[in-house]
Amino acid sequence: MHLVLAVLQEVRDSPEQLTVHVSQFEVYNEQIYDLLAEEAGAVLGQRPALRLKEDSQGRIFVRGLSEVRALQIYMAVRCIT
Repeated sequence: MHLVLAVLQEVRDSPEQLTVHVSQFEVYNEQIYDLLAEEAGAVLGQRPALRLKEDSQGRIFVRGLSEVRALQIYMAVRCIT
């Protein structure tokens, strides 16, 4: 959490216009679950499992993972705590 706050502080203090998006997922029994999706409050096993994918440049990402735009630091922290 300390690292997240430090990065957010740098973004806030940057002279450039930056946008922060927050995502959070859980790996449980080798399944990936989106913790910010509307279904996140559902019982485990009833939430849709997501998959890891690789893009054309070899970067790994979670397909279908939701992102929340954090307009202020407290919004980003609230999403991930």
